[in-house]
Amino acid sequence: LSPSPYLAEVEQACGPGRFRRREFSDLSPIPPGDEPLCRREFRIKAVATALEGNVSLLAGLIAEGGRGKGEGGESHLARISHQPGTSQNSVPLLRRSSAGGDPKHCLPFRQAVAHRGVAENILAGLHITHMRSRRDGFSPAEGILTSDEAGKRLAERFGPERTFSATALEQYASCPFRFFMERILRLQPIEDIALKVDFLQRGRLAHEVLASFHRRVNQELGRPASPSELDAEQFDRLMGEVLDERFGNKQTGPVESALREVDRRLLTCWMSDYCDQHKDYDKLWQKENVPLRPEFFEVSFGLPAGDESPPSTDRPLEFTTEGQTVRLSGRIDRIDTGSAAGNAVFNVIDYKTGRAQRVTLEGVAAGTTLQLPVYAMAVAELLLKDRNAVPWQAGYWSVSGKGFSPRAVLKMHKSEGDTLAPQPEWEEIRSTLGETIVALVRGIRGGRFPVCSADEDCTGYCPFSTVCRINQVRSLEKI
Repeated sequence: LSPSPYLAEVEQACGPGRFRRREFSDLSPIPPGDEPLCRREFRIKAVATALEGNVSLLAGLIAEGGRGKGEGGESHLARISHQPGTSQNSVPLLRRSSAGGDPKHCLPFRQAVAHRGVAENILAGLHITHMRSRRDGFSPAEGILTSDEAGKRLAERFGPERTFSATALEQYASCPFRFFMERILRLQPIEDIALKVDFLQRGRLAHEVLASFHRRVNQELGRPASPSELDAEQFDRLMGEVLDERFGNKQTGPVESALREVDRRLLTCWMSDYCDQHKDYDKLWQKENVPLRPEFFEVSFGLPAGDESPPSTDRPLEFTTEGQTVRLSGRIDRIDTGSAAGNAVFNVIDYKTGRAQRVTLEGVAAGTTLQLPVYAMAVAELLLKDRNAVPWQAGYWSVSGKGFSPRAVLKMHKSEGDTLAPQPEWEEIRSTLGETIVALVRGIRGGRFPVCSADEDCTGYCPFSTVCRINQVRSLEKI
């Protein structure tokens, strides 16, 4: 450590070489001697000796309010060490000042209150550390809320009338503590002052561009149609109109204008590959009675009625298990319709500009891949119920990648001659989906937000990684 500025000033005034210097290598913050030189050293020494099994200094710290030396110059360290025992609840009696008056207004009283607050904070910190060190389970210090008041508030906020989104439940299943930070406490992470891309905004722009483009395609051809049916001139014209509409001449600052230009060029590049992506997608349905074609875009269920046209509905999708009902809402990027084996069928498409998870039975049971199965059931039971449409496939469309991947889709039905048969995996998912969703909501209503995440790399991107203590949980091998 560098010498203190005070010492440097004294040396300058008295001349060099007047002070003996002793250098030593010790990075421990614990004072080495038995005579702490300040209140900070006394607090550190008290906690250090308590962790070694001797709690007398810590008890004295609570009793004496953390003051350095007692009356007569004797240090607390020496005086308390010889005490047979000190009660945590004993507080020194503060007498009125010689001038009389309320002792709360005298300086010693105010200092004692402040120091006692510091001491109580130390005890609270030790208590938190002790609870986090348990290997056999999670405590209130790790997201398990046990108080009656917390349970009452959660029950009111997430009661039977509350409508959940599949995305929110996926977040809770993936990391309950982050759900607690963002959606219960509504904490906002402090943003770094840096020039960076808003990936969420870019994703929204891509969704808006694709929805508007498909509506123009269907309007141009007078029916649900694939962009691959357009010639090159039509495709470029319609796509250009949509991009100009989204990235028109808006009055913005130079930095924002530059970032918008970057987004515009990137989306233009992605959209130039979109036609080829759709050609590969269309080949999958050539043998069906009526090949599946994009028909509905940005369709919602369970959300307040706005300007959306049918088949959007404000009715939620409901799951009831063990007497508990959970209502779900959502917005579906795209629904493709067609016919197979003489039955109306549909596909659910969700656009992704980043990485997408594959839907598996294990993921659905864990609650981490609920979106596509929930959307498929919402289309069948709410949005296209009047058509008796059967769910065919549901998958993610990587706009920045290779488009629709048939190997990663959720296959729900297949044609067997003149009939449609449900896929075994879809039958299992449907049977477990309601139980999984109700169990997740029961955990939210019950105040269960443990610090646990299956993603080993979560601390690399999570804005709450500095407060969740996930590494401590993993080092203790908690489950």
